[in-house]
Amino acid sequence: MYRPMHRPIAALSVMAAAACSTGLETNLDGEVTLQLAAVNSAAPASAAPQQIELGSDVIVLQKVELVLKEIELDGDDDACAGADSASTDGCAEFETGPMIVELPLDGSSAHGITAQVAAGTYDEIEFEIHRPDDDTEADLAFLAQHPEFEDISIRVTGTWNGEPFVYVSRRGYEQEIEFATPFVMAEGAADLTLQVDVGRWFVNVAGTGLVDPRLALEGQAFDALVDANIEASFDAFSTDDSSGHSSDDSSGHSTDD
Repeated sequence: MYRPMHRPIAALSVMAAAACSTGLETNLDGEVTLQLAAVNSAAPASAAPQQIELGSDVIVLQKVELVLKEIELDGDDDACAGADSASTDGCAEFETGPMIVELPLDGSSAHGITAQVAAGTYDEIEFEIHRPDDDTEADLAFLAQHPEFEDISIRVTGTWNGEPFVYVSRRGYEQEIEFATPFVMAEGAADLTLQVDVGRWFVNVAGTGLVDPRLALEGQAFDALVDANIEASFDAFSTDDSSGHSSDDSSGHSTDD
């Protein structure tokens, strides 16, 4: 029987492209690019993630959009001392204001976000899936360009057993994810890829089929289930971790922002 909570629904993989160095020097900057990709671990590895099949149910995804903000790396004393960041929480900032990320559904990676990162060892990544409202200037500026995302953090469009649906989440999700293998930044460049296993967001409690996304909207029958699936769907591992298992110390929770 398929057990959705026993395998990570999303993973952050570190694909190191850093140039070799004779040693790490405090405050020495490297360039890190964060990319995002959708995967469907229930399907063959060669399959694109947009078609999700479980039991007798089929969901075909047409678009998956997330609102992200405050993407940061957190690390050791050397990394934090060298960080050029106004944040008191994370060390290296990728992006602070809200931004829409559309996950590519063809198996590719997309939407590179680049930051200068101090040399050192980074233990975790922190970010928010954000529900924009009218409480801050940054949100107001964002909503002036994207009014359709007011109070919406995630939007998914597609078909459920041939019937069209639009699923939206009106919750915010804060994530602090510890790398199973710490990410070591040296002089040069490196890539980080956030892999989101969208194929498991709408899995039912028994793991035998999929729930109707139209019944997972706020206040509907599967609202809490899908929210929990999304909340539990973020985990981290480094490609240097040959076991492929993530750290037990990763954590995340939903918030009303």
